Amino acid sequence: MKEMLIARIRKHTLLSTTLESELLDLIAVRRLSADRTLMLREEDHFFVAEGILKKESQPNQDVSHFLTEGQFGIFPPARSSYHFMSLEPTTVLILSQEDVDRLLVENRWLLGVYRKLLFEWAMERFHRMELLLLPAAEAKAALLARLGKLANRIPNKDLASYLSLNVSYYSTL
Repeated sequence: MKEMLIARIRKHTLLSTTLESELLDLIAVRRLSADRTLMLREEDHFFVAEGILKKESQPNQDVSHFLTEGQFGIFPPARSSYHFMSLEPTTVLILSQEDVDRLLVENRWLLGVYRKLLFEWAMERFHRMELLLLPAAEAKAALLARLGKLANRIPNKDLASYLSLNVSYYSTL
C-alpha cells in the first residue's frame, strides 16, 4: 500500500532511496470498514489507497466531496462541522502534519511537488462548484462521467446530496 503513495510522488519528482525509505517509515496505514468515520489529528495529510470516503457535514449529513482511490485530503480542525466517512472498506495512508512540515523544511525542493498536490486538492473542490452551476440533469451526467465506474460504488442518496438534489428527483433524472 505505501508504495502506491511513493509511486504517486515519483510521478512529480525523483526521490532518493534515503528519502523514499524515510517516507515508507513515516507513512501510517489505517483500514476502515464500511460506514466508519476517519479519525486523525488536525491537519494530518492522507491518501486514499483503496475505497471511497465522503466528506459529510455533521449537522445535516450533506455530502460536499468524495475522495476516491488515488486522491489526497487534509484532515479538518477539531472544531470543523464535517467529517470523513468510509462508504466501503477503505485503506488510508497517513502522514502527520509535523512530518510533512519537517520533510518540506529538510527537502525544500519538495515544495514544488507539494504545491502541485495542494493545487490538485483544491481543483477537486472547485469541480463541485462547477457542477452546482449546471442544470440538474447536466450536473448528474457530468458527475457520473467524472466518477466513471466508481459511481456504481456510491449510494444514490450520497450522489444526490453532493449535487444538492432530492434523492427521488436525482433518481428520476
